[in-house]
Amino acid sequence: MAYAIEAHGLRKSFQTHEAVCGVNLAIRQRELFALLGPNGASKTTTIHMLTTLLRPDEGTASICGYDVVKMPLLCADRSVSQASTPRWMSRLPAGKT
Repeated sequence: MAYAIEAHGLRKSFQTHEAVCGVNLAIRQRELFALLGPNGASKTTTIHMLTTLLRPDEGTASICGYDVVKMPLLCADRSVSQASTPRWMSRLPAGKT
């Protein structure tokens, strides 16, 4: 079965602080998943890496089969790249990408 979200060994550091220390995820399609933890547990940093807002320092991650490092959805100018837009994004209403 294909996974909607996969991550292996995701790491992110800010100067001397290691914010994300090797996150592994495997979330199936149509599966409900909650990312819970106390303030400062790097939940947002992890989500930012999965959504291409931050580039991971190490590890791999994919969303619906698209590698978030090799094929990021957002270009440097924050516009959506047509070449890397997955099919599910093409069905979003105008202005939502």
